Amino acid sequence: VPEPAPEPIPETPVAAAFQPVPTDDGDTDDAEAPGPHLVRNAVAAVLGLALAVAAAGLWVGRIDAHQIPFVGERLAMLVPTGQPLQVTVAGTVTILPSGGRVLDVTGTITNPGRSLARVPPLKASLAGPSGPARRWTIAPPAARLAPGASISYASTVMGFPADARTLAVTPGR
Repeated sequence: VPEPAPEPIPETPVAAAFQPVPTDDGDTDDAEAPGPHLVRNAVAAVLGLALAVAAAGLWVGRIDAHQIPFVGERLAMLVPTGQPLQVTVAGTVTILPSGGRVLDVTGTITNPGRSLARVPPLKASLAGPSGPARRWTIAPPAARLAPGASISYASTVMGFPADARTLAVTPGR
C-alpha cells in the first residue's frame, strides 16, 4: 500500500520569520555599535557647542576672533566690537566767485578696539538754526580697520544754506 504523500508546509517569508521582537526588559548588555546617525548627531552637538562657546567669548570680548580657525573672520563680523569706531571731522567752507558755497569735509576714522573692525558708511549731516539743511552718506575708504589703525576720509558738498553751521559725521549702519 503506497504511503500517503506528506502535506505541504506553507511557505513563510524568511524576513518575517526572523524579525526581532522588541523587548523592554532594561537589559543593556547588548554590545551593538552605535548607528551612523548617532555618531553624526554627537559630532554635530559637539561642534555646535564649540561654536556657541566661541560666539559667547567673542560677545563678551574675551576671545580674539582671529584665533578661531576657519570661522573666526565671519564670527567677528557678526559680533559688535567692544568699542565703537572713533570719528573726527573738520569742515572748510569756500565761497566761489559765483557766490556759491563749497564745503570740504575731512576727518579720520580710528579703531580703538583690540580686533579687526568693519567700517560702515559714514552718515553726515549739516544743520542750521532752522534745522537739518543737508544729509548725505560718505563711502568709507576701507572696508575693515585693524586694531589701533586710522584712515582718513574726505567729502565735498555744494548747495547748502548760508546759515548752516553744525556739521556731524558718525558711523552709520
